[in-house]
Amino acid sequence: MQAKHKKETLMMRYFNQILCISIISFLSACGGGGSSSGGSTGISDGNNASITGSPTTSVYEQQVYSFQPRVSGLNSSNLSFSIDNKPDWAEFNSTTGVLFGTPSYESEGSYPNIRIRVSDGNKNLSLPLFDITVLNTNRIPTASPIPNKSLRAGESFEYQVDVSDADNDDLTVSVANLPAWASFNETTRTISGTPNIEDAGRHSNIQLIVNDGTDNHVVDTYSLKVEYLVEVTGRVIDGYIEGAFVFFDANLNNERDFGEAAAFSDENGHYSILIDGTLITENNINYLKAFLGEGAIDNSRPEINFQETPVMLASLPLDLSNPNEVITYITPITDAVYKELDAKYPSWKTAELNSEGFNEIFSEAEQVVLDAVYNYADISKSDIVDRAIFSDFIAENKSNQVTDLSKVQDYAEELVDQKVLFPISPIDTETETETETETETETETETETETET
Repeated sequence: MQAKHKKETLMMRYFNQILCISIISFLSACGGGGSSSGGSTGISDGNNASITGSPTTSVYEQQVYSFQPRVSGLNSSNLSFSIDNKPDWAEFNSTTGVLFGTPSYESEGSYPNIRIRVSDGNKNLSLPLFDITVLNTNRIPTASPIPNKSLRAGESFEYQVDVSDADNDDLTVSVANLPAWASFNETTRTISGTPNIEDAGRHSNIQLIVNDGTDNHVVDTYSLKVEYLVEVTGRVIDGYIEGAFVFFDANLNNERDFGEAAAFSDENGHYSILIDGTLITENNINYLKAFLGEGAIDNSRPEINFQETPVMLASLPLDLSNPNEVITYITPITDAVYKELDAKYPSWKTAELNSEGFNEIFSEAEQVVLDAVYNYADISKSDIVDRAIFSDFIAENKSNQVTDLSKVQDYAEELVDQKVLFPISPIDTETETETETETETETETETETETET
């Protein structure tokens, strides 16, 4: 009896072992068991059917992601893939099993428990769970461009740089290769400065540099062409000349050439032109010319026909001591100074005079003209009258409390009428009579001497 019981017990243990082995084999065939994330992964049904692959578990924002598992042992003509917990930035192809996509700049973070499954209608397999982490990609800051701007010499320039960062990083801004006359305030992010005449030119490779905590980024490189313009205003006067053609005679050839600034005077003789500062800095001698021809009208003497008898006048040299306010007048009297120069120094235009040399001979010519005007108008000399003679003598005559300047206009008109070339100047009747009397007296004296001899 005992031997029989012992035999039944051994048979029962053998049966339990066989049962356990069968259960384990069944579970493996159904795809059950443990899972892992990362590294080489795969599941097999034990009958040569499997799904394997090692998905990339991290990707940067704006970087392309792609993963396709490998399948074997299944009916390839009837495969169907599916996915659990697909990232919202990705797409999945149910025919090929490809998981692909490009995370946006807002996709940073972890996307866990992703599982890809495959079935051929008879068998079902799946990869173990895996995670994908999207890492941050730093975005380079941006800035609005510095605009091109035309400046007059002496005019203040100010521009506040506008920068932004999509990652909301703290930014530090700097500017490289600014012209010497400009500066940059890092606190207010403002470029500012005031150019002078000698600053005329083009300034290239101006760099706007922004640091967002990771690196210095040259967000833009500018070739900032700043045109330095000098505004010159004044009047063309005999009386006030309307329709005079005023131009900057850069090459001193008495003609308006291409690129030389020009304008017409209005009914009050007023004109305003903008001159390229580079032209001014290249010359030691700078002045304006006014051509009185067809269409020009002397409002104090409208009967003059400038079309038949055109006149060319010149201003005094431009005074650029205050480039923000350059005022000069063009009159027969200012033009007479150049007539004097032409008479005494015929080669002054081609003599390559420096500023000091030109100013010296020009001052001499000015004094000759002033003396002639004082002599004609019979007025007393003074610094105030000097300035009035070479400026708007019509307006000065109304406001000047020193002396009557009405004859200065008469003198200017006579210069136009007679086209006098200095140093020959109009001579009044009294001076001519006195000269004739002196000559007659000298002749009589000489005759008496000869008779006595």
